Amino acid sequence: MSRLAGGLVVIAALLAGSPYSRAQSAGTAVEIGDDDGVEAMKSRIFAFVEALTDYTADVRVREPELEAILTHYASLDGIHGEGDPGGILERAFRDGRYDFGVIVNDPFYVSWCRGRSLEPEAFFRGLLRLEALRMREEGLARLERARSELPEQRAELESMREKVGGEAYREGAAALEAAAEMVEETRELMGGLPRPSRDEARLLQEHRERIEAVLGEDDLE
Repeated sequence: MSRLAGGLVVIAALLAGSPYSRAQSAGTAVEIGDDDGVEAMKSRIFAFVEALTDYTADVRVREPELEAILTHYASLDGIHGEGDPGGILERAFRDGRYDFGVIVNDPFYVSWCRGRSLEPEAFFRGLLRLEALRMREEGLARLERARSELPEQRAELESMREKVGGEAYREGAAALEAAAEMVEETRELMGGLPRPSRDEARLLQEHRERIEAVLGEDDLE
């Protein structure tokens, strides 16, 4: 059943391992424990994506912003050292929503930006815009793969029906239906992420290898 579990958490893991969570929390990814359940995980994912969409709606990544991100991204890792055990992204989650002002006003982050002649909010908005564009493309592709695997998983479960017994079969069937529902809901959510402008699409295509080399190292295989 590991493939089923992987299908359920693929987007959560994408978010937790992505650069914007690692970069601002000194390597502390957003983690949602097993006891929180799928609904809590889904709620957190949806809140993040909705905040990300709103926060980057009027932002466009141009050549200077992209160069700044690619130049300085790696050094974000050590921004808090060992002094941020809770993770700044966790602190930005308040009352069921994400407040990115917590991040852009963080004194460690502001100091980091000032030392590199970067404007804190503009740099962070550019980084999140770039991640939103990547997330839409990659997230939808991953979800489509998960969607295409569901019939095979259902058939596999059906073939094991007599062997596993009635209760286990019903639990497995319920889990598969929950996975299918989450895939569809998340596809709709990811589809609402911003599409690149014409200039952004050109820029992303021209610099795809560099972008993936710098920002893609934490993505799921």
